[in-house]
Amino acid sequence: MDEVNRHRQNGDTRAEPILLEYGVERTLEGVKITWLGHGTFLFESPTGTRILLDPWLTANPDTPAEYKIYENFQRIDLIVITHGHLDHWDLADLKELVRLYNPPILTQYELALYLQQLGVTAPIALMNKGGKITKSLLEQQGITANMPVEMQIMFVHADHSSPPPE
Repeated sequence: MDEVNRHRQNGDTRAEPILLEYGVERTLEGVKITWLGHGTFLFESPTGTRILLDPWLTANPDTPAEYKIYENFQRIDLIVITHGHLDHWDLADLKELVRLYNPPILTQYELALYLQQLGVTAPIALMNKGGKITKSLLEQQGITANMPVEMQIMFVHADHSSPPPE
């Protein structure tokens, strides 16, 4: 918070920090946001589209217990995986969510190919940074998604790496 406030005072950002708690739903500009720990979030659009971002659930120590029970999601319309680090997705979680809900998966090209090699059976849309996905672009790939026509999901560049092993 102090860092954001410093940038606000310098005029570098207009961002308003928000505090999220694990498993507590917040609504911002009509979008319901539930933080499930680490990089895992459940979003619900104003029209009801439910998007699970970075599904790392059962091994995630911060995921609330009720979200480690896959059926409690009731519905997942899309899964977005931002990158391949194993603290952002779990194969067992992913396969069970796909079995229950069969949502399309949106992820970067290399990870999409890897998931297919691992036997993930959901429709997977291949993304690259700067690329965007809409309902019509998914349909052109033969993928049906429960999302509004006007919704766009864009992958943007973000530097993120892992430290070398010690």
